[in-house]
Amino acid sequence: MQKVLIWLAVFLPWLSFAGEVILADNGKACAGIVIPQDAKPVVSFAAAQLKEHLDKMTGASFQISEKALMPVNFFLGCGEAADFVQDEFVIRVNGERIDIFGKDSSKKLDFFNFYYDNPEKGTLTGVFYFLDMLGVRWLAPGKGNEYIPVRKTLKIPEKDIRFKPVFNDRKITGGWNFMQIYPDAEEYIANVNEFYLWGMRNFVTPRGFVDGCHTERALRFYENEERLAQPSQFQTMKDGSQKKEFSCWTDPGTAALWIKAADTYFSGRHPHSAGFMVPSYLDSLWPSPFRNPDEFMIDPMDHYTGNDGRCYCSRCEEFRQKYPCVDDSEIIWKVIAEVARFVETKYPGKYITTLVYPPKTQMPKHTAIPKNIRVRICLSGAREMIFPNRKKEELDKLKTWADFIGEKVPLWTYQCMLHGRVLPGIPDIYPRMIAEYLKLIQPWSAGMLLEQHFLTHTYVNLDTYIFLRMAWDPSRDVEKELHDYFRMYYGPGAAEAEEFFTRLDKNWIR
Repeated sequence: MQKVLIWLAVFLPWLSFAGEVILADNGKACAGIVIPQDAKPVVSFAAAQLKEHLDKMTGASFQISEKALMPVNFFLGCGEAADFVQDEFVIRVNGERIDIFGKDSSKKLDFFNFYYDNPEKGTLTGVFYFLDMLGVRWLAPGKGNEYIPVRKTLKIPEKDIRFKPVFNDRKITGGWNFMQIYPDAEEYIANVNEFYLWGMRNFVTPRGFVDGCHTERALRFYENEERLAQPSQFQTMKDGSQKKEFSCWTDPGTAALWIKAADTYFSGRHPHSAGFMVPSYLDSLWPSPFRNPDEFMIDPMDHYTGNDGRCYCSRCEEFRQKYPCVDDSEIIWKVIAEVARFVETKYPGKYITTLVYPPKTQMPKHTAIPKNIRVRICLSGAREMIFPNRKKEELDKLKTWADFIGEKVPLWTYQCMLHGRVLPGIPDIYPRMIAEYLKLIQPWSAGMLLEQHFLTHTYVNLDTYIFLRMAWDPSRDVEKELHDYFRMYYGPGAAEAEEFFTRLDKNWIR
């Protein structure tokens, strides 16, 4: 009895009553953090992240252990999540038990892998969302750029959340060669892992869903010996010259080559076994972007000034007269559909993916599209919000494709006028338009990759942060998000910083 009384005297103030759970009381930890004995590396990291932020918030020291040692305990990675999808997790606060769990990988912790390629980090994502609900913000990459409110006494209400984000595709391009691209990179981070961690904290999704572009180049068709022996498969220019880097999509050999590549890929064979002498990428036998075992992308070489990517041989010209189109959509979709039908028969459940991008920007009218095709639509994006006609055009295109495919469609949008040889040196900053755009596309879009090119990261940080906040939850109030960003990030300089970036925003949308 005496031991019980002592226990009550010590812990009674920390116990939860009336649906409220006390995590810290006047700088003392009232909860422990429990992980499984054989915890996966990403779960152990989630526990360390939770401890780090709760310690800083409360001034207490939260302990991580393999069994419950406190009256209230977090249990991380202890739930059943086999049927969970990417980014799905549970946060359940019930009396003395707080569960946070999702589907977790057993792979070792590698920031590059978890940022770019590994979606199975549900418990970690749940922990970051839990901290977000407590008011923590990760405003920019690097140590010292987070905002952690001080709460010596920390209480949370009971709740039961099984969360799935609105958009399952939320990608940015800033992580690639961050240290080399931005002259101000070292003002933020010491190494690129800090950027990857910032991205994960702000819920960037890995690549893998309709990933990549211009796979004709990735597969090095221009070096394929079988193809080089058949010049009729090369692009013919208007002057009669040929370009082996580009294909003639009406030549039967082109479709046959794509079928051979897709067959080799889905069969699990090495590309070299079929004559595709391409380098492997990371843990894949194939080059990037061929890493999703369920998807194979067919996409032409990128066009450029002086080459629109179209073949002008007599066969292609005859096809265009028979099936008129403003570009080569009809020609290329015929090949894609042929490959998709082959895959549908031989590899049920596998998909052929492609971009809606020049020279195939149109929906095919003369080719039936199989159900095993996924597309990513390349659109200008939020910058068109100030042009009513162009905005309507883009939204109509998205709606039409979503109806045609029968599911929400991911986008590839661009924020790069600064580097697009259009207005060099002028920062195209428009966080409010990004937020509005995300709300508009929500009914038809699975999300987007936002391709950004800026002279410095300082210019792009605000828009990237707001994009990730709003892509995670488009219902958020962007004005509040902006006000909080400047207040939390710039502190005493908030008013001046907000005035400066608001001026850039207004200048752009005039």
